[in-house]
Amino acid sequence: MRESRGLIARFRVTLEGPRMAVPIDARCPSCGAPLPPPIAGMSTCGYCERAVTIQSAVSQPPNTEAALSRRPSRRRVLTILSLILIVMMLPVGYSMIAASVTANRALAEAERVVRKASVTAAGDTRALWDDMGGPPVPVLIDGHEAVLGRLRTVTTGDQLFIVASDSATLKKCWQSAPYGTYSEGYLSTHFVIIGNQVIVSDFHSKLHFLDLRTGQEMATMALSDRVECMGVEKGRVLARQVDNKSLLIDPSNRATTAISGRVSRFDDPVCKNKSVERKARPSSVAPSVDGFSTYRVLIEGEEGIAAGNKSPGTPVPHVVGFDPKTKRVLWRQVLPSVDPNTVQGSSDLAGDLAGHRYFGVYPVGSEIHRLTAFDARNGARLWDVKLRPIFAVDDIEDIIATEQFVYAVRTGSLDVVDAKSGRLIGAIGASTYDDAE
Repeated sequence: MRESRGLIARFRVTLEGPRMAVPIDARCPSCGAPLPPPIAGMSTCGYCERAVTIQSAVSQPPNTEAALSRRPSRRRVLTILSLILIVMMLPVGYSMIAASVTANRALAEAERVVRKASVTAAGDTRALWDDMGGPPVPVLIDGHEAVLGRLRTVTTGDQLFIVASDSATLKKCWQSAPYGTYSEGYLSTHFVIIGNQVIVSDFHSKLHFLDLRTGQEMATMALSDRVECMGVEKGRVLARQVDNKSLLIDPSNRATTAISGRVSRFDDPVCKNKSVERKARPSSVAPSVDGFSTYRVLIEGEEGIAAGNKSPGTPVPHVVGFDPKTKRVLWRQVLPSVDPNTVQGSSDLAGDLAGHRYFGVYPVGSEIHRLTAFDARNGARLWDVKLRPIFAVDDIEDIIATEQFVYAVRTGSLDVVDAKSGRLIGAIGASTYDDAE
Protein backbone atom coordinates (compact mmCIF):
# COMPACT_ATOMS: atom_id res chain seq x y z
CA MET A 1 0.00 0.00 0.00
CA ARG A 2 2.81 2.39 0.92
CA GLU A 3 4.56 1.55 -2.33
CA SER A 4 1.46 2.31 -4.42
CA ARG A 5 0.87 5.60 -2.62
CA GLY A 6 4.45 6.68 -3.30
CA LEU A 7 4.27 6.39 -7.09
CA ILE A 8 4.59 10.00 -8.19
CA ALA A 9 7.24 9.73 -10.91
CA ARG A 10 5.95 10.46 -14.43
CA PHE A 11 6.83 8.58 -17.59
CA ARG A 12 5.10 7.06 -20.64
CA VAL A 13 4.94 3.38 -21.51
CA THR A 14 3.85 2.29 -24.99
CA LEU A 15 2.01 -1.05 -25.12
CA GLU A 16 1.23 -3.07 -28.24
CA GLY A 17 -2.04 -4.58 -29.22
CA PRO A 18 -5.52 -3.32 -28.51
CA ARG A 19 -4.39 -1.58 -25.31
CA MET A 20 -3.50 2.10 -25.26
CA ALA A 21 -0.31 3.72 -23.80
CA VAL A 22 -0.92 5.56 -20.48
CA PRO A 23 1.37 7.72 -18.38
CA ILE A 24 2.75 6.19 -15.07
CA ASP A 25 4.33 8.37 -12.29
CA ALA A 26 6.64 6.55 -9.76
CA ARG A 27 9.37 7.35 -7.19
CA CYS A 28 11.44 5.05 -5.03
CA PRO A 29 9.65 4.52 -1.68
CA SER A 30 13.02 4.37 0.13
CA CYS A 31 15.01 7.36 -1.19
CA GLY A 32 12.42 9.22 -3.24
CA ALA A 33 14.46 9.10 -6.41
CA PRO A 34 12.61 8.79 -9.69
CA LEU A 35 12.28 5.19 -10.82
CA PRO A 36 13.29 4.15 -14.31
CA PRO A 37 10.75 2.60 -16.66
CA PRO A 38 9.72 -0.90 -15.47
CA ILE A 39 10.84 -4.07 -17.15
CA ALA A 40 8.43 -7.00 -16.89
CA GLY A 41 6.59 -5.04 -14.16
CA MET A 42 9.75 -4.42 -12.07
CA SER A 43 11.73 -1.17 -11.64
CA THR A 44 15.08 -0.90 -9.76
CA CYS A 45 16.04 2.41 -8.12
CA GLY A 46 19.32 3.72 -9.52
CA TYR A 47 20.40 5.24 -6.13
CA CYS A 48 19.50 2.70 -3.42
CA GLU A 49 19.00 -0.28 -5.77
CA ARG A 50 15.63 -1.16 -4.26
CA ALA A 51 13.44 -3.24 -6.53
CA VAL A 52 9.89 -2.00 -6.82
CA THR A 53 6.92 -3.79 -8.39
CA ILE A 54 5.06 -1.48 -10.81
CA GLN A 55 1.40 -2.12 -11.79
CA SER A 56 0.77 0.19 -14.79
CA ALA A 57 -2.67 1.66 -15.28
CA VAL A 58 -3.63 0.48 -18.75
CA SER A 59 -6.99 1.47 -20.28
CA GLN A 60 -8.90 -0.15 -23.09
CA PRO A 61 -9.66 2.07 -26.12
CA PRO A 62 -13.24 3.32 -26.26
CA ASN A 63 -15.68 1.32 -28.36
CA THR A 64 -15.95 3.87 -31.17
CA GLU A 65 -18.36 1.75 -33.24
CA ALA A 66 -20.74 1.51 -30.32
CA ALA A 67 -20.42 5.23 -29.69
CA LEU A 68 -21.10 6.08 -33.27
CA SER A 69 -24.05 3.75 -33.34
CA ARG A 70 -25.55 5.59 -30.39
CA ARG A 71 -25.61 8.93 -32.29
CA PRO A 72 -26.80 9.60 -35.90
CA SER A 73 -24.11 10.26 -38.49
CA ARG A 74 -23.97 13.58 -40.38
CA ARG A 75 -24.72 11.79 -43.63
CA ARG A 76 -27.79 10.14 -42.10
CA VAL A 77 -29.07 13.50 -40.84
CA LEU A 78 -28.56 15.13 -44.22
CA THR A 79 -30.34 12.21 -45.91
CA ILE A 80 -33.34 12.53 -43.60
CA LEU A 81 -33.52 16.30 -44.10
CA SER A 82 -33.30 15.87 -47.87
CA LEU A 83 -36.16 13.37 -47.86
CA ILE A 84 -38.31 15.70 -45.79
CA LEU A 85 -37.58 18.60 -48.19
CA ILE A 86 -38.38 16.46 -51.22
CA VAL A 87 -41.70 15.39 -49.71
CA MET A 88 -42.58 19.02 -48.93
CA MET A 89 -41.71 20.15 -52.48
CA LEU A 90 -43.56 17.36 -54.28
CA PRO A 91 -46.88 19.28 -54.72
CA VAL A 92 -45.09 22.42 -55.98
CA GLY A 93 -42.79 20.43 -58.24
CA TYR A 94 -45.70 18.46 -59.66
CA SER A 95 -47.58 21.66 -60.47
CA MET A 96 -44.54 23.22 -62.11
CA ILE A 97 -43.78 20.10 -64.12
CA ALA A 98 -47.41 19.72 -65.19
CA ALA A 99 -47.58 23.36 -66.30
CA SER A 100 -44.27 23.05 -68.14
CA VAL A 101 -45.34 19.83 -69.87
CA THR A 102 -48.66 21.41 -70.90
CA ALA A 103 -46.95 24.54 -72.27
CA ASN A 104 -44.29 22.51 -74.06
CA ARG A 105 -46.92 20.22 -75.57
CA ALA A 106 -48.93 23.21 -76.81
CA LEU A 107 -45.82 24.86 -78.28
CA ALA A 108 -44.66 21.58 -79.80
CA GLU A 109 -48.09 21.01 -81.33
CA ALA A 110 -48.11 24.53 -82.83
CA GLU A 111 -44.61 24.00 -84.20
CA ARG A 112 -45.63 20.58 -85.55
CA VAL A 113 -48.63 22.06 -87.34
CA VAL A 114 -46.52 24.83 -88.84
CA ARG A 115 -43.70 22.49 -89.88
CA LYS A 116 -46.15 20.00 -91.38
CA ALA A 117 -47.96 22.69 -93.34
CA SER A 118 -44.99 24.84 -94.35
CA VAL A 119 -44.00 24.99 -97.99
CA THR A 120 -40.87 26.39 -99.61
CA ALA A 121 -40.07 28.00 -102.91
CA ALA A 122 -37.60 25.52 -104.33
CA GLY A 123 -37.77 21.84 -103.42
CA ASP A 124 -36.48 21.30 -99.91
CA THR A 125 -34.80 24.69 -99.55
CA ARG A 126 -36.10 27.18 -96.99
CA ALA A 127 -37.86 30.33 -98.11
CA LEU A 128 -39.20 33.53 -96.61
CA TRP A 129 -42.55 35.04 -97.46
CA ASP A 130 -41.81 38.46 -98.93
CA ASP A 131 -44.62 40.96 -99.60
CA MET A 132 -42.37 43.69 -101.03
CA GLY A 133 -43.72 42.78 -104.46
CA GLY A 134 -47.34 43.02 -103.34
CA PRO A 135 -49.69 41.49 -100.77
CA PRO A 136 -50.82 37.85 -100.95
CA VAL A 137 -53.64 37.32 -103.43
CA PRO A 138 -56.32 34.61 -102.94
CA VAL A 139 -57.49 32.95 -106.19
CA LEU A 140 -59.38 29.88 -107.37
CA ILE A 141 -57.34 27.11 -109.03
CA ASP A 142 -59.31 24.09 -110.24
CA GLY A 143 -62.18 25.09 -107.97
CA HIS A 144 -60.05 25.28 -104.82
CA GLU A 145 -58.88 28.43 -103.07
CA ALA A 146 -55.16 29.11 -103.34
CA VAL A 147 -52.94 32.02 -102.39
CA LEU A 148 -50.20 33.59 -104.49
CA GLY A 149 -47.22 35.50 -103.22
CA ARG A 150 -43.54 36.27 -103.60
CA LEU A 151 -41.04 34.07 -101.77
CA ARG A 152 -37.27 34.25 -101.51
CA THR A 153 -34.99 31.32 -100.82
CA VAL A 154 -32.43 31.80 -98.07
CA THR A 155 -30.28 28.70 -98.58
CA THR A 156 -29.80 28.52 -102.36
CA GLY A 157 -28.79 31.86 -103.80
CA ASP A 158 -31.50 34.09 -102.29
CA GLN A 159 -33.65 33.82 -105.43
CA LEU A 160 -37.11 35.38 -105.91
CA PHE A 161 -40.08 33.26 -107.01
CA ILE A 162 -43.84 33.57 -107.37
CA VAL A 163 -45.52 30.61 -105.68
CA ALA A 164 -49.13 29.40 -105.64
CA SER A 165 -50.18 27.31 -102.61
CA ASP A 166 -53.40 25.48 -101.86
CA SER A 167 -54.98 27.28 -98.89
CA ALA A 168 -56.56 24.22 -97.27
CA THR A 169 -53.47 21.99 -97.40
CA LEU A 170 -50.69 24.54 -98.06
CA LYS A 171 -49.29 22.22 -100.71
CA LYS A 172 -47.52 23.98 -103.53
CA CYS A 173 -49.60 24.19 -106.70
CA TRP A 174 -46.79 25.63 -108.79
CA GLN A 175 -43.66 27.71 -108.63
CA SER A 176 -42.39 30.16 -111.23
CA ALA A 177 -38.89 30.36 -112.62
CA PRO A 178 -36.54 32.55 -110.52
CA TYR A 179 -36.59 36.28 -111.20
CA GLY A 180 -33.07 37.04 -110.04
CA THR A 181 -31.68 37.47 -106.58
CA TYR A 182 -33.30 39.51 -103.87
CA SER A 183 -30.69 42.26 -104.18
CA GLU A 184 -31.32 42.44 -107.94
CA GLY A 185 -35.10 42.39 -107.99
CA TYR A 186 -36.56 43.26 -104.61
CA LEU A 187 -37.75 46.68 -105.88
CA SER A 188 -38.73 45.63 -109.40
CA THR A 189 -40.28 42.15 -109.03
CA HIS A 190 -44.05 42.71 -108.74
CA PHE A 191 -47.05 40.62 -109.74
CA VAL A 192 -50.76 41.05 -110.43
CA ILE A 193 -53.53 38.62 -111.33
CA ILE A 194 -56.01 39.45 -114.03
CA GLY A 195 -58.39 36.87 -115.49
CA ASN A 196 -56.54 33.59 -115.86
CA GLN A 197 -53.11 35.17 -116.06
CA VAL A 198 -50.38 36.18 -113.63
CA ILE A 199 -48.22 39.09 -114.83
CA VAL A 200 -44.78 39.40 -113.24
CA SER A 201 -42.14 42.12 -113.72
CA ASP A 202 -38.39 41.60 -113.28
CA PHE A 203 -35.16 43.60 -112.96
CA HIS A 204 -34.42 43.04 -116.67
CA SER A 205 -37.30 45.46 -117.50
CA LYS A 206 -39.51 42.65 -118.75
CA LEU A 207 -43.04 41.44 -118.10
CA HIS A 208 -43.77 37.70 -117.85
CA PHE A 209 -47.25 36.35 -118.60
CA LEU A 210 -47.98 33.12 -116.70
CA ASP A 211 -50.92 30.73 -116.77
CA LEU A 212 -52.76 31.06 -113.44
CA ARG A 213 -53.57 27.36 -113.24
CA THR A 214 -50.14 25.91 -114.02
CA GLY A 215 -47.66 28.77 -113.65
CA GLN A 216 -46.35 28.08 -117.15
CA GLU A 217 -44.89 31.12 -118.91
CA MET A 218 -46.85 31.97 -122.05
CA ALA A 219 -45.17 35.19 -123.24
CA THR A 220 -42.81 38.04 -122.30
CA MET A 221 -42.77 41.76 -123.06
CA ALA A 222 -39.88 44.22 -123.03
CA LEU A 223 -40.36 47.60 -121.33
CA SER A 224 -38.40 50.84 -121.46
CA ASP A 225 -37.44 50.55 -117.78
CA ARG A 226 -38.04 48.59 -114.62
CA VAL A 227 -41.48 48.54 -113.02
CA GLU A 228 -41.87 50.25 -109.64
CA CYS A 229 -45.45 49.08 -109.05
CA MET A 230 -48.29 47.29 -110.79
CA GLY A 231 -52.05 47.10 -110.40
CA VAL A 232 -55.25 46.33 -112.22
CA GLU A 233 -57.40 49.12 -113.63
CA LYS A 234 -60.58 48.52 -115.63
CA GLY A 235 -59.57 45.09 -116.90
CA ARG A 236 -56.04 46.12 -117.85
CA VAL A 237 -52.66 45.96 -116.16
CA LEU A 238 -51.30 49.29 -114.93
CA ALA A 239 -47.49 49.34 -114.91
CA ARG A 240 -45.70 52.39 -113.49
CA GLN A 241 -42.04 52.50 -114.56
CA VAL A 242 -38.98 54.08 -113.02
CA ASP A 243 -38.53 56.36 -116.08
CA ASN A 244 -41.85 58.09 -115.26
CA LYS A 245 -43.65 56.24 -118.06
CA SER A 246 -46.91 54.47 -117.17
CA LEU A 247 -48.62 51.88 -119.35
CA LEU A 248 -52.01 50.23 -119.52
CA ILE A 249 -51.59 46.71 -120.93
CA ASP A 250 -54.37 44.54 -122.34
CA PRO A 251 -53.56 40.98 -121.19
CA SER A 252 -55.50 39.37 -124.03
CA ASN A 253 -53.39 40.80 -126.88
CA ARG A 254 -50.67 42.64 -124.87
CA ALA A 255 -51.47 45.96 -126.53
CA THR A 256 -50.17 48.95 -124.58
CA THR A 257 -51.52 52.44 -123.99
CA ALA A 258 -49.32 55.17 -122.56
CA ILE A 259 -50.66 57.25 -119.68
CA SER A 260 -49.67 60.90 -119.62
CA GLY A 261 -48.76 62.65 -116.41
CA ARG A 262 -46.72 61.51 -113.47
CA VAL A 263 -48.50 60.03 -110.46
CA SER A 264 -46.43 59.19 -107.39
CA ARG A 265 -46.68 55.56 -106.43
CA PHE A 266 -47.19 56.66 -102.84
CA ASP A 267 -50.32 58.58 -103.85
CA ASP A 268 -51.78 55.80 -106.01
CA PRO A 269 -53.84 53.19 -104.11
CA VAL A 270 -53.07 50.69 -106.89
CA CYS A 271 -49.43 50.77 -105.80
CA LYS A 272 -50.05 50.32 -102.09
CA ASN A 273 -48.08 47.41 -100.70
CA LYS A 274 -50.83 46.32 -98.33
CA SER A 275 -54.19 44.88 -99.25
CA VAL A 276 -56.00 46.85 -96.53
CA GLU A 277 -54.67 50.10 -98.00
CA ARG A 278 -55.77 49.13 -101.49
CA LYS A 279 -59.28 48.24 -100.33
CA ALA A 280 -59.78 51.13 -97.89
CA ARG A 281 -62.44 53.75 -98.70
CA PRO A 282 -62.29 57.44 -97.75
CA SER A 283 -63.23 58.17 -94.15
CA SER A 284 -65.96 60.49 -95.40
CA VAL A 285 -68.15 57.52 -96.40
CA ALA A 286 -68.35 56.40 -92.75
CA PRO A 287 -70.74 57.88 -90.18
CA SER A 288 -69.60 60.35 -87.56
CA VAL A 289 -69.64 58.60 -84.17
CA ASP A 290 -69.28 60.37 -80.85
CA GLY A 291 -66.08 59.45 -79.00
CA PHE A 292 -64.70 57.60 -82.02
CA SER A 293 -61.97 58.43 -84.58
CA THR A 294 -61.95 56.46 -87.85
CA TYR A 295 -58.69 55.33 -89.47
CA ARG A 296 -60.01 52.78 -92.02
CA VAL A 297 -63.30 52.13 -93.81
CA LEU A 298 -64.17 48.87 -95.58
CA ILE A 299 -67.36 48.19 -97.56
CA GLU A 300 -68.58 44.91 -98.99
CA GLY A 301 -72.07 44.84 -100.48
CA GLU A 302 -74.53 46.12 -97.90
CA GLU A 303 -72.08 45.91 -95.01
CA GLY A 304 -69.77 48.68 -93.88
CA ILE A 305 -67.03 48.63 -91.23
CA ALA A 306 -65.26 51.61 -89.70
CA ALA A 307 -62.14 50.69 -87.72
CA GLY A 308 -60.75 53.27 -85.37
CA ASN A 309 -59.93 54.34 -81.83
CA LYS A 310 -61.66 55.79 -78.83
CA SER A 311 -61.25 59.57 -79.03
CA PRO A 312 -60.67 61.60 -76.98
CA GLY A 313 -58.89 59.50 -74.38
CA THR A 314 -56.74 56.42 -74.44
CA PRO A 315 -56.78 55.19 -78.07
CA VAL A 316 -58.44 51.84 -77.40
CA PRO A 317 -59.31 50.20 -80.75
CA HIS A 318 -63.03 50.04 -81.56
CA VAL A 319 -65.04 48.72 -84.52
CA VAL A 320 -68.26 50.25 -85.83
CA GLY A 321 -70.67 48.49 -88.18
CA PHE A 322 -72.88 50.70 -90.37
CA ASP A 323 -75.21 50.75 -93.37
CA PRO A 324 -73.19 52.10 -96.35
CA LYS A 325 -76.31 53.58 -97.97
CA THR A 326 -77.68 55.54 -95.03
CA LYS A 327 -74.58 55.74 -92.77
CA ARG A 328 -76.73 54.50 -89.93
CA VAL A 329 -74.69 52.97 -87.11
CA LEU A 330 -75.72 49.35 -86.52
CA TRP A 331 -73.32 48.36 -83.75
CA ARG A 332 -70.11 49.29 -81.96
CA GLN A 333 -67.63 46.99 -80.25
CA VAL A 334 -64.27 47.20 -78.48
CA LEU A 335 -61.85 45.28 -80.70
CA PRO A 336 -59.87 43.36 -78.03
CA SER A 337 -61.45 40.69 -75.87
CA VAL A 338 -58.73 41.13 -73.23
CA ASP A 339 -58.13 44.11 -70.94
CA PRO A 340 -57.88 47.06 -73.39
CA ASN A 341 -55.11 48.60 -71.26
CA THR A 342 -52.79 45.74 -72.23
CA VAL A 343 -53.18 46.39 -75.98
CA GLN A 344 -50.17 48.00 -77.62
CA GLY A 345 -49.95 49.97 -80.84
CA SER A 346 -53.67 50.56 -81.07
CA SER A 347 -53.42 52.93 -84.03
CA ASP A 348 -54.15 51.80 -87.59
CA LEU A 349 -54.37 48.08 -86.85
CA ALA A 350 -54.80 45.70 -89.78
CA GLY A 351 -58.19 44.16 -90.57
CA ASP A 352 -60.40 42.96 -93.41
CA LEU A 353 -64.05 42.40 -94.28
CA ALA A 354 -65.21 39.28 -96.10
CA GLY A 355 -68.01 36.70 -95.97
CA HIS A 356 -70.17 38.77 -93.57
CA ARG A 357 -67.29 38.83 -91.06
CA TYR A 358 -64.85 41.48 -89.95
CA PHE A 359 -61.40 40.20 -88.93
CA GLY A 360 -59.10 42.39 -86.86
CA VAL A 361 -55.69 41.86 -85.30
CA TYR A 362 -54.27 43.51 -82.19
CA PRO A 363 -51.03 43.13 -80.17
CA VAL A 364 -51.02 42.36 -76.45
CA GLY A 365 -47.77 43.29 -74.73
CA SER A 366 -44.68 43.07 -76.89
CA GLU A 367 -44.76 39.46 -78.12
CA ILE A 368 -48.38 38.35 -78.51
CA HIS A 369 -50.85 39.04 -81.34
CA ARG A 370 -54.50 38.07 -81.28
CA LEU A 371 -56.90 37.70 -84.18
CA THR A 372 -60.61 38.24 -83.63
CA ALA A 373 -63.74 37.94 -85.76
CA PHE A 374 -67.11 39.77 -85.60
CA ASP A 375 -70.37 39.18 -87.40
CA ALA A 376 -70.50 42.22 -89.70
CA ARG A 377 -74.30 42.30 -89.52
CA ASN A 378 -74.86 42.48 -85.75
CA GLY A 379 -71.42 42.89 -84.14
CA ALA A 380 -71.41 39.55 -82.31
CA ARG A 381 -67.91 38.35 -81.52
CA LEU A 382 -67.45 34.99 -83.24
CA TRP A 383 -64.02 34.01 -81.96
CA ASP A 384 -60.77 35.44 -80.62
CA VAL A 385 -57.51 33.46 -80.82
CA LYS A 386 -53.85 33.92 -79.98
CA LEU A 387 -51.60 33.76 -83.03
CA ARG A 388 -48.50 31.61 -82.79
CA PRO A 389 -45.55 33.45 -81.20
CA ILE A 390 -42.44 33.77 -83.32
CA PHE A 391 -38.94 34.86 -82.35
CA ALA A 392 -38.68 37.88 -84.61
CA VAL A 393 -39.88 41.44 -85.04
CA ASP A 394 -43.53 40.79 -85.70
CA ASP A 395 -45.70 43.71 -86.76
CA ILE A 396 -48.76 42.25 -88.49
CA GLU A 397 -49.54 45.06 -90.90
CA ASP A 398 -51.77 43.24 -93.36
CA ILE A 399 -54.76 40.92 -93.06
CA ILE A 400 -56.43 39.46 -96.15
CA ALA A 401 -59.70 37.61 -95.71
CA THR A 402 -62.04 35.52 -97.85
CA GLU A 403 -65.17 33.58 -96.95
CA GLN A 404 -63.06 30.53 -96.11
CA PHE A 405 -59.64 31.75 -94.96
CA VAL A 406 -57.78 34.57 -93.23
CA TYR A 407 -54.19 35.35 -94.28
CA ALA A 408 -51.96 37.17 -91.78
CA VAL A 409 -48.68 38.54 -93.10
CA ARG A 410 -45.97 37.82 -90.51
CA THR A 411 -42.22 38.40 -90.48
CA GLY A 412 -41.03 36.12 -93.26
CA SER A 413 -44.13 33.91 -93.27
CA LEU A 414 -47.85 33.89 -94.01
CA ASP A 415 -50.24 32.40 -91.44
CA VAL A 416 -53.34 30.75 -92.90
CA VAL A 417 -56.32 30.58 -90.53
CA ASP A 418 -59.75 28.99 -90.92
CA ALA A 419 -62.24 31.87 -91.16
CA LYS A 420 -65.09 30.06 -89.40
CA SER A 421 -63.21 28.82 -86.33
CA GLY A 422 -59.95 30.75 -86.07
CA ARG A 423 -57.99 27.48 -86.23
CA LEU A 424 -54.43 27.79 -87.53
CA ILE A 425 -54.02 25.71 -90.68
CA GLY A 426 -50.31 26.44 -91.00
CA ALA A 427 -47.73 28.83 -92.37
CA ILE A 428 -46.19 29.40 -95.77
CA GLY A 429 -42.51 30.27 -95.54
CA ALA A 430 -40.16 30.42 -92.58
CA SER A 431 -40.70 32.83 -89.69
CA THR A 432 -37.04 33.92 -89.38
CA TYR A 433 -33.69 33.23 -90.99
CA ASP A 434 -32.81 30.98 -88.03
CA ASP A 435 -35.89 28.71 -88.11
CA ALA A 436 -35.14 25.01 -88.43
CA GLU A 437 -36.96 22.92 -90.97
